[in-house]
Amino acid sequence: MDDKIIFRKKIIKSLIITAAILALEVGILIFVIDVISKKTAEIKERKILAISFEREAADFEDLKKDYEKIKPYLGTIDSAIPNEENLFRILEAIENVGLKSGIRISLRLESQSALPSEISGVNYVPFSASFEANYDILRNYLKALNDSPIFVSVDSVSIGGGSIFNNSAIRLSGKIYTK
Repeated sequence: MDDKIIFRKKIIKSLIITAAILALEVGILIFVIDVISKKTAEIKERKILAISFEREAADFEDLKKDYEKIKPYLGTIDSAIPNEENLFRILEAIENVGLKSGIRISLRLESQSALPSEISGVNYVPFSASFEANYDILRNYLKALNDSPIFVSVDSVSIGGGSIFNNSAIRLSGKIYTK
């Protein structure tokens, strides 16, 4: 009987040692898998950053080429956008475009100072214009305003009273771009 007890103790001891070794191996395996997962994620992130950097570099090169194309015109563009102090010169130019189109315009600034544009980064002053004209004259005025060297955008046009073929009260609102 003693041999049976000794044999049982040896088997239990062997099972405990085997279980401990298996638990240790599982722990080591989990640790190694975790380390490999972290390293894999880090490598993926670096790869994404490398691809992103390559794209940014390509975009930068494209931007640089575009800049070189417009570089000769920067002085012209800079001189075409007036300072806020020259706003009355711009208003006069807008009125002159109207006179050349056959209409007398009443202009009004909607702000005391220039506001920053979120899209273009250039400042602007909102304005409104009122006049009487028919559709053809309005179309000619907008085309002449578009062809003029003034940087103006028209945001809305409202036509009130009468038919578009007869003179109607017209109101424009838009932005005059400044430095």
